[in-house]
Amino acid sequence: SITAKAVLAKAAGIERLYVFVFAPHPENTSNYGLLDYYNTPISAMGAYMYAARVLSGLKYVGDVKESPRGLERIAVFSDGTHHVAVLLGKDAAARKVRTPGLDVSEYRSMDGSAADAETPVTGIAYRILRTLPELNTGTEGMKLQALAAEYRKSRPAARDVIIKFEGQNLPSVWQSYMKYPSKLVFRIANISSVEKIFEPELLLPEGIICKKSPGSRFVLKPDSEILIEYETEVTGKLKSSEFCVTLRDKTETAHSLKLRFTSSVPGSIVRFPDDAARWIPHCEGGSGFIRISNDETEKAVRFSIDSSALGRPLKWVEPGLKLVPGETLVDAKYIIFEVKVKPSSPQNRKLVSYAGAAIASTELNKHLFEAYRPLPTEEWSRKVVPVNRSVKDLSNFDLIRIGLGPVTEKYDYWIRNVQVQY
Repeated sequence: SITAKAVLAKAAGIERLYVFVFAPHPENTSNYGLLDYYNTPISAMGAYMYAARVLSGLKYVGDVKESPRGLERIAVFSDGTHHVAVLLGKDAAARKVRTPGLDVSEYRSMDGSAADAETPVTGIAYRILRTLPELNTGTEGMKLQALAAEYRKSRPAARDVIIKFEGQNLPSVWQSYMKYPSKLVFRIANISSVEKIFEPELLLPEGIICKKSPGSRFVLKPDSEILIEYETEVTGKLKSSEFCVTLRDKTETAHSLKLRFTSSVPGSIVRFPDDAARWIPHCEGGSGFIRISNDETEKAVRFSIDSSALGRPLKWVEPGLKLVPGETLVDAKYIIFEVKVKPSSPQNRKLVSYAGAAIASTELNKHLFEAYRPLPTEEWSRKVVPVNRSVKDLSNFDLIRIGLGPVTEKYDYWIRNVQVQY
């Protein structure tokens, strides 16, 4: 399937496709890697590399009009002289496929090894052709390839003045800040060798007003920077929990800077008990690497991780708080909790490799994850993480997972005051 996706990506005009080259994680039946547990290339690696070689320099020209039984499609690539037909099976099952309408000079298996007309096709196979067959050129791939061909690289319009928002200490998730500050501070830098004029204009959404402005015109000396500060106030209910604030330059000396915010205006909030018995271990390699207990001193649930048997830190740890009858995640908007961490080796400057929260469904075997920043520290901090709403119906979701990536084999972290805001 990895190789088939690469072939289809090339057919759609995608210039480069990158795949994972990691050893597989024992995560149900999913494996997106090209290596085995001992970092040895598996057959998928050979298939992927052969696809890159045999299709190099060729362009997708359409699909064979009629595909034999058992095949999803036959995609054809050509440079006008060399022609290759890629047989894409409906699944990885081995089946004999006859292609009488193709003028074949060579038969190749998934990894490029020699084959013949009787060799079963296992998911994907190749036919080197003498001539092009009758093709369907109205496929979606041809349409996408035409769009890709229209693309022309252009250099971005460089500006001599750069606007930077000073929001390093605000909690954020992906490209959205989770807290709206009353004061907005911007750093304005002139990176040119000449004097520049900067005329800022702050664009606010309905429901927020500007109480104090730093001014409307600034003279920026060569190779210098200034800080400007706006004082704002939320005066009414915002139309949306997600909104943008933009700082633009009327002189167009600088590109506009748009900031995304997610307002956490309290709705109804449900708090869950700090009870270790409610938590289910969930981590790379199985549950044996986590011990969950109640910490009376911290008044929190403690998660003690020990992966010394593996000889390395775990790649992910995401235990889940199991909901009981009467509790629900339907209409949930935010997961709120307090967290702190303590690695076994304090000299590690990086305390965690990642941190996030998710809602999960035991029945559907699915979880919706959101990373957050700032990352946890050795001091208690409160986190507000938006619920991933890529699935509309959350009635089957019954777990709240709060996880992180350890940086040492032995590691402890604590969670308390878990809440869901609706």
